[in-house]
Amino acid sequence: MTEDHIKEQLSLQYIGALASRMGYRTDRPFTDYGVDLMIERIERVQKGEQVRYFSSGQSVDVQLKCTTEKQIIRKDQRIIYDLKVKNYNDLILRQQATTKGLGSYIPLLLMVVILPDNPEKWIKMKANGNLLIRGNAYWFYPGETMTLSENTSTQRIYIPVQNQVDLNFMGDLFNLEKVTK
Repeated sequence: MTEDHIKEQLSLQYIGALASRMGYRTDRPFTDYGVDLMIERIERVQKGEQVRYFSSGQSVDVQLKCTTEKQIIRKDQRIIYDLKVKNYNDLILRQQATTKGLGSYIPLLLMVVILPDNPEKWIKMKANGNLLIRGNAYWFYPGETMTLSENTSTQRIYIPVQNQVDLNFMGDLFNLEKVTK
């Protein structure tokens, strides 16, 4: 596998592990139209002794990017990342469709997984059997005033460091109004 393919798989597993821990279902779309991972909320209903799990109908689509520390800039409590224009415009178009009622009800988030520069440090198996994935992930959701980019290759985005993808964020994933304000 190429290094890019390895990073792609690690990012899927990283976000998938956090989502699974929160009881969400993850899936990969059959065809790639700018969505790398779908996260779906699963509901639990208990009637007496019987427990049933079912799809809530709530989901979030995720565009995943995986990079290393040397490929980003950290400045003023923000991560500066150059995203391909196509991917940036996908985020803007979906945000407009979602917030302006133009046909989409499923938000599209960007999640950037940042690994150490040295590939030898990406994953470590400890002597006690614990598996460690080193890195951090951050989320980006475009603001309502952001517009399509006319750039030819990349669009620079700024992600606040408090937008870390962790279990707290995953707990609020289906309440984006709360986390994006």
